Amino acid sequence: MYPKQLNKNLIVHYDHCQQQRNLSITQIIKIIFNKITINESLIQLHNQNFVIPNLIIQFIIYLFYMSLVLVASKTCPHCIRVVLTLNHLKIPYELKYIDIENRPDWFIKASPLEKVPILFVGDAVLFESLVILDYINTLAPQSLLPKDNLQIALNRSRAEFSQEIIEILWSVFSAKTLEAFDLQMKELRWLFSSLESWLQQTKFISDNVLTLADFAYAPIFTIIPALKQFMDFDIFDGFPRLRAYIDTLHALPELKMSLVENYDQLIQKKIQSREPYFWKQ
Repeated sequence: MYPKQLNKNLIVHYDHCQQQRNLSITQIIKIIFNKITINESLIQLHNQNFVIPNLIIQFIIYLFYMSLVLVASKTCPHCIRVVLTLNHLKIPYELKYIDIENRPDWFIKASPLEKVPILFVGDAVLFESLVILDYINTLAPQSLLPKDNLQIALNRSRAEFSQEIIEILWSVFSAKTLEAFDLQMKELRWLFSSLESWLQQTKFISDNVLTLADFAYAPIFTIIPALKQFMDFDIFDGFPRLRAYIDTLHALPELKMSLVENYDQLIQKKIQSREPYFWKQ
Protein backbone atom coordinates (compact mmCIF):
# COMPACT_ATOMS: atom_id res chain seq x y z
CA MET A 1 0.00 0.00 0.00
CA TYR A 2 2.81 2.38 0.82
CA PRO A 3 6.13 2.74 -1.01
CA LYS A 4 8.99 0.67 0.26
CA GLN A 5 12.35 2.06 1.32
CA LEU A 6 15.08 2.03 -1.27
CA ASN A 7 17.63 -0.77 -0.79
CA LYS A 8 20.31 -0.06 -3.34
CA ASN A 9 23.99 0.75 -3.40
CA LEU A 10 25.30 3.69 -5.38
CA ILE A 11 28.82 4.53 -6.44
CA VAL A 12 30.09 7.94 -5.36
CA HIS A 13 33.04 9.43 -7.23
CA TYR A 14 35.59 11.48 -5.30
CA ASP A 15 37.41 13.62 -7.84
CA HIS A 16 40.20 14.55 -5.47
CA CYS A 17 41.34 10.96 -4.95
CA GLN A 18 39.90 9.28 -8.09
CA GLN A 19 38.38 6.51 -5.98
CA GLN A 20 35.05 4.76 -5.99
CA ARG A 21 33.26 3.61 -2.84
CA ASN A 22 30.08 1.59 -2.47
CA LEU A 23 27.77 3.22 0.09
CA SER A 24 24.37 2.34 1.45
CA ILE A 25 21.45 4.67 0.78
CA THR A 26 21.54 5.83 4.42
CA GLN A 27 25.22 6.73 4.13
CA ILE A 28 24.54 8.53 0.85
CA ILE A 29 21.84 10.67 2.43
CA LYS A 30 24.06 11.52 5.41
CA ILE A 31 26.91 12.54 3.11
CA ILE A 32 24.58 14.66 1.00
CA PHE A 33 23.19 16.43 4.05
CA ASN A 34 26.69 17.07 5.36
CA LYS A 35 27.89 18.48 2.06
CA ILE A 36 25.01 20.47 0.62
CA THR A 37 22.17 22.79 1.38
CA ILE A 38 18.84 22.39 -0.41
CA ASN A 39 16.91 25.55 -1.27
CA GLU A 40 13.70 24.57 -3.06
CA SER A 41 14.93 22.90 -6.26
CA LEU A 42 18.43 24.43 -6.13
CA ILE A 43 21.21 22.17 -4.89
CA GLN A 44 24.62 23.64 -4.21
CA LEU A 45 27.68 21.67 -3.27
CA HIS A 46 29.69 23.23 -0.43
CA ASN A 47 32.69 21.02 -1.00
CA GLN A 48 33.78 21.26 -4.62
CA ASN A 49 35.86 18.11 -4.21
CA PHE A 50 32.70 16.10 -3.63
CA VAL A 51 30.97 15.73 -6.98
CA ILE A 52 27.58 14.07 -7.51
CA PRO A 53 25.38 15.15 -10.43
CA ASN A 54 22.50 17.27 -9.15
CA LEU A 55 19.90 15.14 -10.91
CA ILE A 56 21.12 12.03 -9.07
CA ILE A 57 21.06 13.87 -5.74
CA GLN A 58 17.48 15.01 -6.30
CA PHE A 59 16.46 11.49 -7.34
CA ILE A 60 18.06 9.92 -4.24
CA ILE A 61 16.42 12.41 -1.88
CA TYR A 62 13.04 11.91 -3.56
CA LEU A 63 13.25 8.12 -3.31
CA PHE A 64 14.41 8.26 0.28
CA TYR A 65 11.70 10.62 1.48
CA MET A 66 8.80 9.31 -0.57
CA SER A 67 8.54 6.49 1.97
CA LEU A 68 7.41 8.87 4.75
CA VAL A 69 3.64 8.61 5.15
CA LEU A 70 2.05 10.28 8.16
CA VAL A 71 -1.40 9.10 9.27
CA ALA A 72 -3.18 11.66 11.42
CA SER A 73 -6.50 13.16 12.50
CA LYS A 74 -7.29 16.81 11.84
CA THR A 75 -7.67 18.11 15.41
CA CYS A 76 -5.22 15.89 17.31
CA PRO A 77 -2.45 18.01 18.92
CA HIS A 78 -0.10 14.99 18.90
CA CYS A 79 -0.57 14.77 15.13
CA ILE A 80 -0.24 18.50 14.52
CA ARG A 81 3.11 18.59 16.33
CA VAL A 82 4.45 16.01 13.86
CA VAL A 83 3.05 17.88 10.84
CA LEU A 84 4.54 21.13 12.20
CA THR A 85 7.98 19.62 12.69
CA LEU A 86 8.02 18.08 9.21
CA ASN A 87 6.98 21.42 7.71
CA HIS A 88 9.51 23.40 9.74
CA LEU A 89 12.35 21.08 8.74
CA LYS A 90 11.10 21.05 5.13
CA ILE A 91 11.08 17.27 4.99
CA PRO A 92 8.86 15.90 2.19
CA TYR A 93 6.11 13.54 3.32
CA GLU A 94 2.66 12.27 2.43
CA LEU A 95 -0.17 13.15 4.83
CA LYS A 96 -3.21 10.91 5.16
CA TYR A 97 -6.07 11.97 7.45
CA ILE A 98 -8.43 9.41 8.92
CA ASP A 99 -11.62 9.64 10.96
CA ILE A 100 -10.49 8.38 14.36
CA GLU A 101 -14.08 7.42 15.21
CA ASN A 102 -14.21 5.16 12.15
CA ARG A 103 -10.74 3.69 11.90
CA PRO A 104 -10.08 1.82 8.65
CA ASP A 105 -8.97 -1.82 8.91
CA TRP A 106 -5.53 -1.14 7.47
CA PHE A 107 -4.92 1.43 10.21
CA ILE A 108 -6.04 -0.91 12.99
CA LYS A 109 -3.63 -3.55 11.70
CA ALA A 110 -0.76 -1.09 11.39
CA SER A 111 -1.12 0.89 14.64
CA PRO A 112 -0.29 -1.14 17.78
CA LEU A 113 -2.31 1.20 20.02
CA GLU A 114 -4.89 2.07 17.34
CA LYS A 115 -4.03 5.73 17.91
CA VAL A 116 -2.77 8.55 15.74
CA PRO A 117 -0.26 9.64 14.71
CA ILE A 118 1.65 6.84 13.09
CA LEU A 119 4.45 7.30 10.57
CA PHE A 120 5.13 4.75 7.86
CA VAL A 121 8.85 4.64 7.03
CA GLY A 122 8.90 2.09 4.27
CA ASP A 123 7.70 -1.14 5.88
CA ALA A 124 8.33 0.13 9.41
CA VAL A 125 5.65 1.85 11.50
CA LEU A 126 6.54 4.42 14.15
CA PHE A 127 3.99 5.40 16.79
CA GLU A 128 3.89 7.86 19.73
CA SER A 129 4.34 11.44 18.56
CA LEU A 130 7.46 12.30 20.59
CA VAL A 131 9.22 9.20 19.28
CA ILE A 132 8.28 10.25 15.76
CA LEU A 133 9.68 13.75 16.43
CA ASP A 134 12.99 12.21 17.50
CA TYR A 135 13.17 10.23 14.28
CA ILE A 136 12.22 13.20 12.09
CA ASN A 137 14.95 15.23 13.74
CA THR A 138 17.56 12.67 12.60
CA LEU A 139 16.58 13.34 8.98
CA ALA A 140 17.27 17.06 9.16
CA PRO A 141 20.57 18.64 8.11
CA GLN A 142 20.80 20.36 11.50
CA SER A 143 19.49 18.84 14.71
CA LEU A 144 16.88 20.62 16.82
CA LEU A 145 18.39 19.01 19.91
CA PRO A 146 21.31 20.38 21.97
CA LYS A 147 24.72 18.74 21.56
CA ASP A 148 25.26 17.99 25.24
CA ASN A 149 23.79 14.64 26.32
CA LEU A 150 22.42 16.00 29.59
CA GLN A 151 20.76 18.90 27.80
CA ILE A 152 19.25 16.44 25.31
CA ALA A 153 17.79 14.47 28.22
CA LEU A 154 16.41 17.66 29.81
CA ASN A 155 14.91 18.69 26.48
CA ARG A 156 13.16 15.35 26.11
CA SER A 157 11.94 15.50 29.71
CA ARG A 158 10.30 18.86 29.12
CA ALA A 159 8.81 17.61 25.87
CA GLU A 160 7.30 14.68 27.77
CA PHE A 161 5.80 17.15 30.26
CA SER A 162 3.68 18.48 27.40
CA GLN A 163 1.72 15.23 27.42
CA GLU A 164 0.32 16.12 30.85
CA ILE A 165 -0.60 19.59 29.62
CA ILE A 166 -2.59 18.15 26.72
CA GLU A 167 -4.52 15.76 28.93
CA ILE A 168 -5.48 18.34 31.55
CA LEU A 169 -6.19 21.13 29.04
CA TRP A 170 -8.71 18.97 27.20
CA SER A 171 -10.18 17.92 30.54
CA VAL A 172 -10.78 21.60 31.37
CA PHE A 173 -12.71 22.08 28.14
CA SER A 174 -14.63 18.83 28.63
CA ALA A 175 -15.62 19.25 32.30
CA LYS A 176 -19.40 19.06 32.61
CA THR A 177 -19.83 20.65 36.06
CA LEU A 178 -18.45 23.68 37.89
CA GLU A 179 -16.77 21.39 40.42
CA ALA A 180 -15.04 19.35 37.71
CA PHE A 181 -14.06 22.53 35.84
CA ASP A 182 -12.52 24.12 38.96
CA LEU A 183 -10.65 20.92 39.79
CA GLN A 184 -9.14 20.63 36.32
CA MET A 185 -8.27 24.34 36.23
CA LYS A 186 -6.43 23.95 39.53
CA GLU A 187 -4.47 21.05 38.09
CA LEU A 188 -3.71 22.98 34.90
CA ARG A 189 -2.47 26.04 36.81
CA TRP A 190 -0.19 23.78 38.84
CA LEU A 191 1.33 22.49 35.59
CA PHE A 192 1.54 26.03 34.20
CA SER A 193 3.60 27.07 37.22
CA SER A 194 6.39 24.72 36.09
CA LEU A 195 6.30 26.14 32.57
CA GLU A 196 6.40 29.70 33.91
CA SER A 197 9.41 28.80 36.06
CA TRP A 198 11.31 27.31 33.13
CA LEU A 199 10.49 30.32 30.96
CA GLN A 200 12.00 32.65 33.56
CA GLN A 201 15.34 30.98 32.82
CA THR A 202 15.21 30.72 29.01
CA LYS A 203 13.29 32.34 26.15
CA PHE A 204 11.93 28.99 25.00
CA ILE A 205 10.99 25.91 26.96
CA SER A 206 14.48 24.47 27.18
CA ASP A 207 16.86 26.96 25.60
CA ASN A 208 17.13 30.48 24.21
CA VAL A 209 16.58 29.10 20.71
CA LEU A 210 13.87 26.86 19.30
CA THR A 211 14.47 23.20 20.07
CA LEU A 212 12.56 19.98 19.49
CA ALA A 213 10.71 20.36 22.79
CA ASP A 214 9.09 23.60 21.59
CA PHE A 215 7.51 21.75 18.68
CA ALA A 216 5.88 19.43 21.19
CA TYR A 217 4.17 22.45 22.82
CA ALA A 218 3.35 24.65 19.81
CA PRO A 219 0.09 22.96 18.68
CA ILE A 220 -1.32 22.38 22.18
CA PHE A 221 -2.77 25.84 22.66
CA THR A 222 -4.20 26.30 19.17
CA ILE A 223 -7.44 25.22 20.82
CA ILE A 224 -7.54 28.55 22.73
CA PRO A 225 -8.05 30.91 19.74
CA ALA A 226 -10.63 28.47 18.35
CA LEU A 227 -12.67 28.65 21.58
CA LYS A 228 -11.88 32.20 22.71
CA GLN A 229 -15.29 33.62 21.76
CA PHE A 230 -16.94 31.07 24.07
CA MET A 231 -14.60 31.57 27.05
CA ASP A 232 -15.34 33.99 29.88
CA PHE A 233 -12.06 33.20 31.63
CA ASP A 234 -8.39 33.91 30.90
CA ILE A 235 -6.54 30.63 30.98
CA PHE A 236 -3.12 32.36 31.10
CA ASP A 237 -3.99 34.80 33.90
CA GLY A 238 -0.98 35.07 36.22
CA PHE A 239 1.42 33.46 33.72
CA PRO A 240 2.85 36.33 31.62
CA ARG A 241 5.91 34.46 30.38
CA LEU A 242 3.84 31.49 29.31
CA ARG A 243 1.43 33.80 27.47
CA ALA A 244 4.33 35.46 25.62
CA TYR A 245 5.85 32.07 24.84
CA ILE A 246 2.62 30.76 23.34
CA ASP A 247 2.23 33.95 21.28
CA THR A 248 5.76 33.41 19.93
CA LEU A 249 5.01 29.81 18.99
CA HIS A 250 1.72 30.74 17.35
CA ALA A 251 3.59 33.25 15.20
CA LEU A 252 5.58 30.44 13.56
CA PRO A 253 4.52 30.53 9.89
CA GLU A 254 4.68 26.74 9.67
CA LEU A 255 2.09 26.35 12.44
CA LYS A 256 -0.72 27.96 10.48
CA MET A 257 0.07 25.85 7.42
CA SER A 258 0.03 22.74 9.62
CA LEU A 259 -3.64 23.24 10.53
CA VAL A 260 -6.51 22.29 8.24
CA GLU A 261 -8.55 25.22 6.90
CA ASN A 262 -11.60 24.53 9.04
CA TYR A 263 -9.61 23.72 12.19
CA ASP A 264 -11.45 26.23 14.41
CA GLN A 265 -14.85 24.94 13.33
CA LEU A 266 -13.81 21.32 13.89
CA ILE A 267 -12.56 22.13 17.40
CA GLN A 268 -15.74 24.03 18.26
CA LYS A 269 -17.91 21.15 17.05
CA LYS A 270 -15.84 18.59 18.94
CA ILE A 271 -15.91 20.51 22.22
CA GLN A 272 -19.56 21.54 21.99
CA SER A 273 -20.59 17.90 21.49
CA ARG A 274 -19.21 17.17 24.96
CA GLU A 275 -21.58 19.71 26.50
CA PRO A 276 -18.91 21.26 28.74
CA TYR A 277 -19.67 23.52 31.68
CA PHE A 278 -17.85 26.60 30.33
CA TRP A 279 -19.87 26.52 27.07
CA LYS A 280 -23.14 26.90 28.94
CA GLN A 281 -22.08 30.06 30.77
